Amino acid sequence: MSTQYQIGEYSITLSPPQSMAIRWEIYMLSAQNPPRAFFAALAACWTGPGKPSASLSQHRFSVGAWGAAVLDELASRGVSPSQAQIIGANAYRLITESIPGEDDVIAAGNGSSEEEPSTG
Repeated sequence: MSTQYQIGEYSITLSPPQSMAIRWEIYMLSAQNPPRAFFAALAACWTGPGKPSASLSQHRFSVGAWGAAVLDELASRGVSPSQAQIIGANAYRLITESIPGEDDVIAAGNGSSEEEPSTG
């Protein structure tokens, strides 16, 4: 699942990151600071040229600090905060839709909604 957007001078593709940990951290941040979660989601999902150079590791694995750095970098390139937030909200939606729910986990065989009978 991926989508195309124009941000500044770049035509970008958004695709959820492979890391479930990053997806979950961004999801959890949204309860405290939705805009920073959206900016972090934008960086996490951005594939192709022009991806912000700010990285999660540069910000001591603080997703909020990473999101703020992404906004600062994009603003320095002339991208409006509102455009970054709108596209970031779409990236966030991709992330939340890619987090498996209980039914997905059960279908994958990694859980059960009922206790399995003991065989021994």
